Amino acid sequence: MRGGGYELILISEICNEIFAGGDKPQVFSEQKTEICNVAIYANAEKDDGLYGWTNQARVQKPSITISARGTIGYVSLRNEPFFPIVRLIVITPKPTISINYLYYALKEKHINGNGANIPQLTVPMVKNIKIPLPPLQTQQKIVAEFKNLESEISKREQRLANLQGAYAQILERHL
Repeated sequence: MRGGGYELILISEICNEIFAGGDKPQVFSEQKTEICNVAIYANAEKDDGLYGWTNQARVQKPSITISARGTIGYVSLRNEPFFPIVRLIVITPKPTISINYLYYALKEKHINGNGANIPQLTVPMVKNIKIPLPPLQTQQKIVAEFKNLESEISKREQRLANLQGAYAQILERHL
């Protein structure tokens, strides 16, 4: 099976580790401190899922997280050590895969959970996600194009906000 000219491959085949976070650590602070300086992330889009701070990371390598409950399918790239909780799914790719490419590929999948009463996403569901996998050099080119697009979108959003502000000022002067 091929997608976009590239082989579709299971996430489980290109990752060293896929697991779900557990309970809140015993050492916990709502604020970052000298001792509690490791971010704790949970299932949420608000504040990028930041829940609090602890003193020890469970994940040391750059990884991707996917919200498995609540805001199901919210994908984040985590470059710093962190501690995942509340079934937040953590994906750590093999070094031969661009983590940025995997991040964009997963964001574009629009991942959904299932369940009759409480929808959720599970580790086995994530392991069975397929993405098109080009060679590493092509992955890096795709990432560069996505970053350029994001930059352009950000510039246009800022211009739109400026125009909206100007329109509001004009209306205020004339009302």
